[in-house]
Amino acid sequence: MKKKIVSMALMVVLCFVLAMSAFAEGVQYKIGDYVAYSGHTDFGYYFTYSVEKTNTNYKCFSVVENGQRVYAAVKESLYDYYKNVFNDQDVTFKGEVQRFADDGAPVIMATWKVVNEDGKETLISLDEDIAPTFYKKGMAPDFKLFYDLYNDVTVSVAEDGSYMTIDNNPLNMKGGSIIFNETGLEHVKLTNKALGLPEWLYKEMANTRAIDGRQKESFDDVTVTWSYHPNQGLEVIYRTNN
Repeated sequence: MKKKIVSMALMVVLCFVLAMSAFAEGVQYKIGDYVAYSGHTDFGYYFTYSVEKTNTNYKCFSVVENGQRVYAAVKESLYDYYKNVFNDQDVTFKGEVQRFADDGAPVIMATWKVVNEDGKETLISLDEDIAPTFYKKGMAPDFKLFYDLYNDVTVSVAEDGSYMTIDNNPLNMKGGSIIFNETGLEHVKLTNKALGLPEWLYKEMANTRAIDGRQKESFDDVTVTWSYHPNQGLEVIYRTNN
């Protein structure tokens, strides 16, 4: 009986180790690691899970190479937008290993697209591919989609998705924060691009001074207001016109 108990204990330990680490083609995957993964996308074969702490649902599409499957994790609300861009394609992504699916395959965030140019590896945020699919001229944008995509403290949104605020100093830190500043400005640039707004608009925003007060520009489907203060940073508000 004692030998049987020991054997069962060893099996439990082995199962635990396998659950925390998986391998494919000699590559080890560990939760928390940032890794690149390549293959052909299959949006018809997916895995879903939820994170209770953030009340977020994820739907993960397959990326398959040489018979080995990896699940690329994206928010469920954005799944169809990723499908519209990356369905049935060969891709190379990079992101953080989140967990392992019921079939043992690693679940990895789809965060960056890996591009090789002249032998040099470049990481491009997948936001660049997805954000432009949220808006079509003549339709009111749903800013909740942008909020779900950007997914950080620099962005807030109305419950009905009718307006969104981007603040590059959300904590009002004296002197600001390099990380928040760059992140917020990148969101502003990408949102302007996704909404088809003119390039001069961002230049106007970047050159705004505190004494200029709140600025406003209206376009076909959205109205944009913004203001700047040395201690509070740049705050940009996008509103639908409907």
